[in-house]
Amino acid sequence: MESETELSPRRIPIQERGEKRVAGLLQAAAAIFAEVGFEAATMSDIAERAGGSIGSLYQFFPSKEVVARELKTQYCQELKELWGSLVAVSVKTSTSRLVNQFLNVTIGAIEEHPAIVRLMDAPRSTNPAADIKESLRQQLVELFLTRKPRMSPIKAHRYAEITVQMVRALLWLYVETEPPEREALVAEMKSALVNYLRRAWPSEKVAPLAGQNASRNIVINT
Repeated sequence: MESETELSPRRIPIQERGEKRVAGLLQAAAAIFAEVGFEAATMSDIAERAGGSIGSLYQFFPSKEVVARELKTQYCQELKELWGSLVAVSVKTSTSRLVNQFLNVTIGAIEEHPAIVRLMDAPRSTNPAADIKESLRQQLVELFLTRKPRMSPIKAHRYAEITVQMVRALLWLYVETEPPEREALVAEMKSALVNYLRRAWPSEKVAPLAGQNASRNIVINT
């Protein structure tokens, strides 16, 4: 079993030049992972895409597992901020509209970072630290408890976990679906998620979805 040190970046850049170099390496890695997936990607591919030497890449990252872990950590932190922005408005927002906003920001993230989905099936050694993953789920827990303060934390965690798994399934389907069909796919997912979350907020009067037009407000880049 690899130690935490082996799964951490080899050097931590402290100067702006070093930070830019690392950012460039990660950007190149994200492009490679998005194109060929984790298994097929190589450190040589990443170094070549970054326009640098393999030695320069190894100065900062001892393996592609560490590169992937760093990317996944960044993606988790970004999603945490995006989901966190919905907590403040959740109380005064209908379930339908809240789900729409939630899927909107999440799909927007994978449009901007397509490597997110391609790294989902990477080895467990590439997963972010447990506290980072938990903090992402905690944003959803906070959302559920904000909308319904009397909900037990255990139930809130259960709803959060199931919501995360439903979204994971959507993201896989989304990237595998041809662009013309994505709007209909998102509309179906929105309907399923709204119906599921009615159990979390049963007293709310939810406006009926407008069939296939339910996803019109979701921004989808094709």
